[in-house]
Amino acid sequence: MVDIAKGWHVNADPPLPDYVVPLELELTSKAGAELVDVVYPKGEEITIDGDAASVNRGKVVVYATLKLPENVAAEQADLLFSLRYQACKEPENGKGGLCLQPKRFKMTGAAPIGSGGKPINASLFEAPKKGRSDE
Repeated sequence: MVDIAKGWHVNADPPLPDYVVPLELELTSKAGAELVDVVYPKGEEITIDGDAASVNRGKVVVYATLKLPENVAAEQADLLFSLRYQACKEPENGKGGLCLQPKRFKMTGAAPIGSGGKPINASLFEAPKKGRSDE
């Protein structure tokens, strides 16, 4: 979950217009873990200088499934998550709006690997629908 400060937004995924930098979650793992079924929240359409833009504001939750290769030999997967985003100041009266340089927020973690795993922390997150998370 990402909490975007009031008066700011990030570009949604998929981006609108298509040349802006969208919110994007990536994973690097030596154990071969990968993110599948990534679900980004549906963007809110706003107008900036007469053009449509799709943005996310406030609390933003990105859902994904962590998948490991069947033949993984490790007992633990070290994970490096990278959230790419471009924060923009809200335009006033549909005009202007300042966007900062795109950034990456990196988070590290580890996941134990074993057989017969089961979901954890289900009480914290509702299961997302396939596709956009608020459609």
